Amino acid sequence: DVWNVVTPELKDLINHLLVPEEERFNAQEALEHEWIKKHEIDDKVLSQELPNYVKRIKKFQNYKRLKKIVLTYFCTRLQDSKLIDEAEMFE
Repeated sequence: DVWNVVTPELKDLINHLLVPEEERFNAQEALEHEWIKKHEIDDKVLSQELPNYVKRIKKFQNYKRLKKIVLTYFCTRLQDSKLIDEAEMFE
């Protein structure tokens, strides 16, 4: 379950954002939340790390594209029973 790795602080922030508008944190309240403050990085660190983040995003996008290409190939070449087995390797 994806929520098993989410910290209680982040769950608290999410709970304050996913509520009716009148109860929801405004931008200032969200920025002052303990989880945000704990994970703030200064501009210098961000500027140094940004190229790495961009590379990771591009890599992820390329993976999604490759996955589509491979699945399309399987769909056109394999029998239905084999297709299910091969598609499972992407899950």
